Amino acid sequence: MKYKEILILLSIMLFSKLLAHPHLFIEPSLEFIVSDNSIRAIRVCWKWDRWWSMDVIFDCDINRDGYLDEEEIKLVYNDYFKGIQNFNYFTQIFIDGNKSNTGQVKNFTAKINNDETVSYCFDFAVEASLNRSVKFEIRFEDITIFTAFDRDLTIKNHQDLVYKDLTIGMLGYYGVKAELIIEKKD
Repeated sequence: MKYKEILILLSIMLFSKLLAHPHLFIEPSLEFIVSDNSIRAIRVCWKWDRWWSMDVIFDCDINRDGYLDEEEIKLVYNDYFKGIQNFNYFTQIFIDGNKSNTGQVKNFTAKINNDETVSYCFDFAVEASLNRSVKFEIRFEDITIFTAFDRDLTIKNHQDLVYKDLTIGMLGYYGVKAELIIEKKD
């Protein structure tokens, strides 16, 4: 009888994992912002799937012109973005193995793309001197499992930086992480 109970329990656990699936999908990209020989910010951009984008456009493009103006961007921020602050914006940043604070974002903007999807871009302030090599690990993961991040994370090239040992991999079921070493170009 013990064998049957264990088999039933394992079956339930496996079946519940199979039923868990994301409801939203994001294509993430990163850009490193450099000033005064230091990386001062990481700009994150998320391109949302069509379904989420339709909701954002319907609720926030008030004048229906296919463009998000300053007031409409405030609506996107307040109604669709600010709530994930409690989840660290689904982001963790490690610099040389030390966790960086992701408690506040700056320079939030949103736009409607030509393919009728919506993108958000925002900055996390960081401080990393370029007097030496700096190891970064950036993780995107929604622990509620409602959002999946595309594994094709893009990192925009920067004219003053060299990216070494770049690896992009899975994090949990639906997350993604990038690890790389950044150096200043000679």
